[in-house]
Amino acid sequence: MGDYQTVSVHAINLVTDDMPVRTWEQPQGTGENFNASDLVIGLGYARKLTDRFSLGGNVRFLHSGLEAETYDGVAVDLGTLYKTGLRSLRLGMAIQNLGPEVKYSGEFRDYRSEVESQDSVALYEEFEGASLPTIFRLGIGFDFFEMLNIAHDENHALAIAAEMNHPNDNRSD
Repeated sequence: MGDYQTVSVHAINLVTDDMPVRTWEQPQGTGENFNASDLVIGLGYARKLTDRFSLGGNVRFLHSGLEAETYDGVAVDLGTLYKTGLRSLRLGMAIQNLGPEVKYSGEFRDYRSEVESQDSVALYEEFEGASLPTIFRLGIGFDFFEMLNIAHDENHALAIAAEMNHPNDNRSD
């Protein structure tokens, strides 16, 4: 959309083949099958705010299915890019997968309770919620030849980039 803004639409779909249902009593399979699926549909927007600073983001609808249980939700990504003006040095930052907890619908059979109590009575429990895998990223990049002011052929370039990631489950406790 002109020289200063961009809009994107994206879709990601994953569907597994049928997989055998396995239990403690029948580890080779029960004769039943299940499958899993994930669908992501998103819309993105980015805008160049100045000649050095750009800002962008995505909003995504998430749908995940595992057998008869499902999850529907929303996630957001935000990012910036800053051209420092020091030759080709660029700095970037992004926060990905901001959104509410993931919690599947329905219940599951808790086989652990049968093993612990050595009883054949199965307990059914609701799924617990979990945070989306939020990631904070910092990055730096530059053209090696330009940054060090090394003469080179215009047909050749050497881009150097480094990235630091910090996921929300990277706890030190």
